[in-house]
Amino acid sequence: MVSKQVLKFCCCAFVATSTDFITYYFLLNFLPTSVAKGISFMLCATVAYHSNKYFTFKNNNSNGQEVSKFIKLYTSTFFVNVSTNKLALFLMPKFSLVCFVIAAATTMTCNFLGQKFYVFKN
Repeated sequence: MVSKQVLKFCCCAFVATSTDFITYYFLLNFLPTSVAKGISFMLCATVAYHSNKYFTFKNNNSNGQEVSKFIKLYTSTFFVNVSTNKLALFLMPKFSLVCFVIAAATTMTCNFLGQKFYVFKN
């Protein structure tokens, strides 16, 4: 069951991360890096919530506690994402795509564990 959830989570993460990636690179033309990353991450979080709630974890409950837990998780992983991206860009300034992937992979791991064991746990 866990491996099936991981596969579903990866599919949802691909869609959410693609949303993040497209938004981030579009906004870089108009905004500072951290602002563009923050906005793209928030859009990514919205896609991730709905896809993981209903597809990955098959959770049809609607309550404020679940939403509150998701917001707490994504608020903390937002800072992980932006900080990881910023650190990676500092260490590898010419490799923005690699930095994006590093930040996304780090955040994705934190989000899977947080959603499975905290937000959508049975």
